[in-house]
Amino acid sequence: MRVADESLIRREDFQFTQKDERIFDTSFETKPIGYFKDALIRFRKNKSSVFAFFILMFIILMAIAGPYFNQYEVEYANASLAYLPPRVPGLAELGIFDGQQDYHAVPYATLEENYDLNSIVWMSEPYQQVTVEGTKETSRTVVDITVDVYVNRFGNRDIFVFGGEALAEYMAKPYYISHEVLEEELWEPRPGEIYDVSTYRVTISYLGEYYSGLAALGYDVKDDSVVPSFWFGTNGSGVDLFTHTWFGCRTSLLIGLYVMLVTLSVGIIWGSVSGYYGGTVDIVMERMVEIIGGIPWLVTMTLIKMYADSSLRVENPSAMALFFKDNPTLLIALALVITSWIGTAGGVRTQFYRYKGREYVLASRTLGARDRRLIFKHILPNAIGPIITASVLIIPGAIFTESAIAFLGLGPSGTIISIGTLLSEGQAVLTTAPHMVLFPAIIISLLMITFNLFGNGLRDAFNPSLRGVE
Repeated sequence: MRVADESLIRREDFQFTQKDERIFDTSFETKPIGYFKDALIRFRKNKSSVFAFFILMFIILMAIAGPYFNQYEVEYANASLAYLPPRVPGLAELGIFDGQQDYHAVPYATLEENYDLNSIVWMSEPYQQVTVEGTKETSRTVVDITVDVYVNRFGNRDIFVFGGEALAEYMAKPYYISHEVLEEELWEPRPGEIYDVSTYRVTISYLGEYYSGLAALGYDVKDDSVVPSFWFGTNGSGVDLFTHTWFGCRTSLLIGLYVMLVTLSVGIIWGSVSGYYGGTVDIVMERMVEIIGGIPWLVTMTLIKMYADSSLRVENPSAMALFFKDNPTLLIALALVITSWIGTAGGVRTQFYRYKGREYVLASRTLGARDRRLIFKHILPNAIGPIITASVLIIPGAIFTESAIAFLGLGPSGTIISIGTLLSEGQAVLTTAPHMVLFPAIIISLLMITFNLFGNGLRDAFNPSLRGVE
């Protein structure tokens, strides 16, 4: 195109810029980051999820090492230690977990008979308690007291023994201290027989009985003058609830881990095949999912329990029945995974429908890539974020369901210690021994909250639409 007036364009109006300089592209001010590193950066900005992660790690570490923190093994039980309240030596001086228990309206006349007076920390003024039954009205003098249960339980007691043989049995025990003859009388025996009906008062040290029981189990008792402490208290069988609570937490976490592994394996394979091939294959597989998903887990658990129990009653139980008898946690996990994989399969199927028509997948197919490579190399990695999030959220769901199964009494027959069985055992004595429910309830609540907060943080961190968002 010619300019109308060439006289307006002059050479001296133009000059070279940066003639003697070399020009380069501006370098990146930050290092390039990948998908997982970007997700980690976003996750660390979520304070609640990070805090939940550390609490979760603490609970998992305690589930592994907690049962070994004291001298009581899982199998240890002593009936004389039944229903002791929590007592932690360091916190007892602060009035927390001090092993004390309040008793309301204790008959004043029987106070000395039922309690060691040295164990009474506080006692109200005596007052009259009036009871009306029909037209009859009775009253008695009662008091309210606070008792150091450990001092009361492990103090020396006087008991009455009849007959020389019974006294000899107590004298042979390691916790025997002394005896005093209160009354002695010989009945007229029949020919050839002698009956000793002497009455003795014997002082028994229950603390000595406790330590002799430990020594009989092989424990090295270094100091038999210290009153034992049970940090979470004991149950009706006299077992240490601290050991059982963390051991039960380990069992519940293992069940959740088993369910997660099987759920991810089955769900990923099922969802990948269904979403990739589509058409008739997808329709058939989805109808099967609907049928399986329509079976309530309560019915499933009941049928599996009935089958397992009936299989063990026969004369020659099958190898599978014996295996599940020795591994009851796997039996519960089996009942849970029957339907738990459906949600994961649906999520993976959705991701395949979303990405299988993308240009890079079509290009790879055009170049001759096999279905297996397309599934696992090109499409499935796009579902890593939802899969990781689902794997974290599967565990608390499995733990909660297992607790419900144990609480309803539908767990496998036999001895299995889990959070659910501890809650089921404690609910029967909730008013008299609330500590049996308190600590398992706190742990399962923390597991539910922390797993969900952690899972929500992972969901946001692995969301591709949020990549690079501050």
